[in-house]
Amino acid sequence: IQWDKEAEAEFKYEHALYTDGVVSQIVPEQWREAVRGAAGRHHRPTNHLERVVSLADRLSAGERADSGDKQPKQLQSIFCSLTGLDTPAPKAKYLPLKKLAIAEDVIFPSDEIDDSHKAYEKLWDGFLAEAQLLKAAHEKNGNLAVYVDSLLNLMQQYTWCIPSAYYQSVPDVSLYDHSRMTAALAACLVDLPGATVQQLLNEKSDEPVALLVGGDISGVQDFIYTITSQGAAGGLRGRSMYLQLLTEVVARYLLDEMGLPRTNVVYASGGHFFLLAPLSAAETLAEVQKTVSRILLHHHGGDLYLALAVDAIHANEFAGDRFRGRWDSLQKKLQRQKEQKFIELKDELTGVLFEPKEHGGNEEKMCAVCQREHPDTRPQEGTRKCPVCAGFEALGKDLRKARYLTLTRLANRAALDPQKPAGDWRRVLAHFGYRAEVSQTVPVANGQPRTVLALKDEAMAGLKPDEGQSVGRQLLVNVTPVVTGDEWKQFKAEIDDLPPVYDHEHPPVKSFEMMTRQSRGIKRLGILRMDVDNLGNIIGQGLGDRLTLSRLATLSFSLSLFFEGWMEVIAEEVNQTGRGTKAGRKHVNDDSDLVYSIYSGGDDLFFVGAWDLMPRLADRIRRDLAGYACEHPGIHVSGGIALIPGKYPLYQAADDAAEAESKAKSLRRENGERKNALAFLGQVIPWEKFDDVQKYADTLLELVEPDNGKKAVPRQLLRRLEELYIEFNETRQKQ
Repeated sequence: IQWDKEAEAEFKYEHALYTDGVVSQIVPEQWREAVRGAAGRHHRPTNHLERVVSLADRLSAGERADSGDKQPKQLQSIFCSLTGLDTPAPKAKYLPLKKLAIAEDVIFPSDEIDDSHKAYEKLWDGFLAEAQLLKAAHEKNGNLAVYVDSLLNLMQQYTWCIPSAYYQSVPDVSLYDHSRMTAALAACLVDLPGATVQQLLNEKSDEPVALLVGGDISGVQDFIYTITSQGAAGGLRGRSMYLQLLTEVVARYLLDEMGLPRTNVVYASGGHFFLLAPLSAAETLAEVQKTVSRILLHHHGGDLYLALAVDAIHANEFAGDRFRGRWDSLQKKLQRQKEQKFIELKDELTGVLFEPKEHGGNEEKMCAVCQREHPDTRPQEGTRKCPVCAGFEALGKDLRKARYLTLTRLANRAALDPQKPAGDWRRVLAHFGYRAEVSQTVPVANGQPRTVLALKDEAMAGLKPDEGQSVGRQLLVNVTPVVTGDEWKQFKAEIDDLPPVYDHEHPPVKSFEMMTRQSRGIKRLGILRMDVDNLGNIIGQGLGDRLTLSRLATLSFSLSLFFEGWMEVIAEEVNQTGRGTKAGRKHVNDDSDLVYSIYSGGDDLFFVGAWDLMPRLADRIRRDLAGYACEHPGIHVSGGIALIPGKYPLYQAADDAAEAESKAKSLRRENGERKNALAFLGQVIPWEKFDDVQKYADTLLELVEPDNGKKAVPRQLLRRLEELYIEFNETRQKQ
């Protein structure tokens, strides 16, 4: 692409020539003419498919304003466009023109503007080389769905940082997000009558054109955390991963049933997803929800429920207040659906709810982890476990060193048999037509269409597309501490749930009790919960009248990059800090890990680990988010830390951390500002005072545990200071 004046004008108004050239280079011959027929002339469409794509492009972008000024040919961070909050937006910062990687010099915006031809040429050359490999893999016996999926993943890698239209007033929408939303809308519009599409192109209209579909899996928190401490370290991570897989697979199942490509997923993470569907899909969605409800009710006994809401979006509702109104309407419908769980099953519920499901109070069949009866409960490593909990624990163990996630679409969905007991997580996914596995190496292909996703940037090198396999990158925070050989030797006589023999190839997941014993000072486990303050307001109001479908997609993807990508880097670096700080730790080696990621996605997170590392982790998260969000004063997080003994009930620990987080969010400063704080040790610390608190803590630690040979001050100093503070607080309250 030559960015000179002549080529710029031609690209802007006559890009059919460019389209034809690109199609010839990257699209397999058997689909080439169909693609040309759909994407030839956006500005002067001559057939139905061209009109559909042109209309989809317009609706996805909302009102694309031409600024008339020369704009940087670089993507401005979407956070700089959040002007509708109560705080001023920061000055413009731009994303580097680099292939996507979870690295600070790639995903963090900066003041530097790189308009060089070389940056674009490097991106194009890299994209073209991989796209031609993909083309070659499908040239003879290609699978169109697999090809489109791989091409979408490839576009994410190379066009996530390129502005979709740099001549508009603010180049803040990526080519990747605008393209996938345009494709999603085109898939919805293609069935409309030709005359309707032409009319919508010619004039503004309130004609309904597509369905906004919202999905929300409720009961997530209780499902993950309401288990006993026995086997919790491995099972907790497995449960969390299962819910991420369930979100992805249910969204794909809905698309499969409607015959839609994966482009139609606007967002899917953290138990939530949003899709675009054609108007004709309303009845299909109603039936699909019943199927999902039957599956979840059978296997999870009502603990998990998919609330599904649908709202038609009109042609004049794709920008500003009208789009916000439609989005808010969908959220309200979702909330009402969550308050009427399983209502869609109606009479079917009678037998499910009122027939006895347990097995006569047989203690031998009672699972020690979830406290439920199951006919196939068996003793495993000294603990009674049902197949469901054993499956989650096995999944957690498989995640220890996993590098790949494989999703295989089954030829036939597994039928639901109400007479059989609840199955493990694999059985649940099979009911939706998918098999999932995590592994250190790429599984051997079995002839069924599948998607293989690298869980680490470096694992991408091991992926090659072929006619039955799409490949890409899956963002996942996967930091799982395992017991090292030295730790096993040092703790085997002290901790009762360690295996009798150490397996170097498959080391056990480190128990909460061990991390407790490896904490500095008091022996406690730290539970950290955090999320973004006022996220609903950020999405609903932040973009103001510039809110569009494409900008919503770009904002969602940007949040995912941080919470599902960069968060892993933060956790690993804090782990390294814990290894280096050996004073006061028992049996910590150079390869010991003390931070465990249970969940990080969407805009929230849940970590456990040595308690003294949790404040450090929380502080690092808020600092990095500030830099990632261009120091926007309206983008910040609040969190809470709970300290518990190693065998403390996990559900209570989760509630304690949630209560602490709630206290942080209830903070109100004298100037009226709220939230943006950390609750720790019974105190709410505004982030702007955290550095001072940290200095006091370091000073006190140096006094009572000097590492320079000086005589230690009696620890009674700490108790006396606390007593003085209590006296001061009581006096202040009386006054």
